[in-house]
Amino acid sequence: MKPRYKHFFFTVIGYFAGNVFTKLISLILLPLYTKLIDPEIYGLYGVNMTIVQLLVPVVCMCIWMAVFRYSAEAETEQDRYEIISTGLPVMWIASGVIVAVLLIINIFWSLGNPYLVCFYAIANGFQYFYGYIARSMKDNKTFILSGCVNSTINLLLNWIGIVYLHHGIEALYYSYIIGTLAQVLIIGIKFRVLSHFRMEYVHKGRLRTLFKFGGPLALNSIMQWLLTGFTQIMIAQMLGTYYNGLFSVAVKFATLISLIASIFEYAWLELAYDLAKNDNSVGYYRRVINMLFGVLVFGSSVFMLVIKIMFPYFIAPAYSEALEIIPYIVMYAGANSFASFFSTIYMSYKDVKTIIASSLVAGGTNLLLILLLIPALGFHGAMISLMVASVLMMLIREIVLEKKYRIGIDALTGIWILILPASIAAFYLSPNILVDVSSILIYMVLFVFVARRMFYTYMRPKKLR
Repeated sequence: MKPRYKHFFFTVIGYFAGNVFTKLISLILLPLYTKLIDPEIYGLYGVNMTIVQLLVPVVCMCIWMAVFRYSAEAETEQDRYEIISTGLPVMWIASGVIVAVLLIINIFWSLGNPYLVCFYAIANGFQYFYGYIARSMKDNKTFILSGCVNSTINLLLNWIGIVYLHHGIEALYYSYIIGTLAQVLIIGIKFRVLSHFRMEYVHKGRLRTLFKFGGPLALNSIMQWLLTGFTQIMIAQMLGTYYNGLFSVAVKFATLISLIASIFEYAWLELAYDLAKNDNSVGYYRRVINMLFGVLVFGSSVFMLVIKIMFPYFIAPAYSEALEIIPYIVMYAGANSFASFFSTIYMSYKDVKTIIASSLVAGGTNLLLILLLIPALGFHGAMISLMVASVLMMLIREIVLEKKYRIGIDALTGIWILILPASIAAFYLSPNILVDVSSILIYMVLFVFVARRMFYTYMRPKKLR
């Protein structure tokens, strides 16, 4: 196996070890949330998180992505510190703007505890920024370790705050804030971020360069928000926060899908920026895309049925209606994860126009369909709209990538998409757990053979047998 792929797979393993615990925190805590927090209250929390997810990247101009992208091109460590220093004042100023905007929003929409929401939003922004500092310095161990510390603190404080102190939904806010503060401190101390900061590194030319890259990504985040964010807002407005609570719980299960893609994406992003300089980058990109597609299709099919089996034992009866929308959520998560993976390739070529255009089309489609389908089909109408929009976004990015860069999914790999309808049929039509378990085992055995073929096809084509 070539050195690049060895590095890629070792990086995947590293992110897997560190991110499994981090990503699964939301799932580990679901029984606690659903047992002790009412759907209406959890639905309000979900709306607040939606507001934060829109506000933070927009106000901060996705500066962390720009810092990471240009740090990848930096020749020396000093050059990387200069780029990081340019991003710090942006984060400081953005934090003040975020607080002001949230307090204004609180006048028209009660955030419950606006001050905790403000601190949460600031912590969210700095978690992104400092996380990308660690990755910019090519220190994945610190990135992973700090994430695990954050998750451990988050888990413990959630448990103590909800079970023993009876703080309810407030515990979700302050546990995240304190955990993130610990992560920021670990990274900040490790790389002496503030010690290396110099105001003379911050100049108009570099700021303009970072904003030119991060600005379109901030705009893209608005378009992305028109998917899950707008869906949550419209569910809360048209159906009530109870249904938004159900949606918030169901979306947590999408963590199982996004976990796979995010691990690949984190590892791939480093390799993609390096490969962009390589004449054979198209071949490398095509191989990894096909492998990930196979993993996501089989992973989505299996996880859908695993969720069906574990749901009654994992989630309180008050949230039982959320089970009905799991297939929609899994389809959305798989398509959205793959679309996000496509975006890393576009960014490696510094091509963000297609990312924005596809997100705009998907966001507009979701907006239109939600207004039509919620009145007609209720809760299921919102889920159909979200699923259709995310699949559309994935298809647009794949088609353009194929036409523009000749990077796409091979027919031999694409045919495995047919197992998804079979899994959905088993989810809705089979009341027998033995059928579900048998289907899972069949998919897993089939995946072993498919994975072997993909490995020899894309990694060792000369040894295909």
